[in-house]
Amino acid sequence: YFSFDTLFQKLHEFKAEKGHATPPLKHPELGRWVSETKANKKALREKGLEYEPKSLEEGESLADKPMDAPAMLGINLYLSEERLALLDSVGFVWSLAPPRMTWEERFEELRQFREQNGRFPT
Repeated sequence: YFSFDTLFQKLHEFKAEKGHATPPLKHPELGRWVSETKANKKALREKGLEYEPKSLEEGESLADKPMDAPAMLGINLYLSEERLALLDSVGFVWSLAPPRMTWEERFEELRQFREQNGRFPT
């Protein structure tokens, strides 16, 4: 079983060596943990949460995935507010996809393009 602190330290070392905090999935120690951590964060966001409530015990999670899957991997995915802050502090990349824009934002972008260029983009 790898503790969060151990994995975070390994991530910190990875960043110092590679210059970024985005180990590939095939990385033997960090790949699966990073992938599962991102999935857990996404599941929390879908429930309208940014982090696990303090009322949960470590090892429990509100993620849609059954917690026995991460436990079988020997990793801890509990995402407290403090842990999220630590991950953010080393430049943890939560998603490689750009943030989605709302319909209104995209419409405004189109309106500005037409105003500046006198035409719609093709």
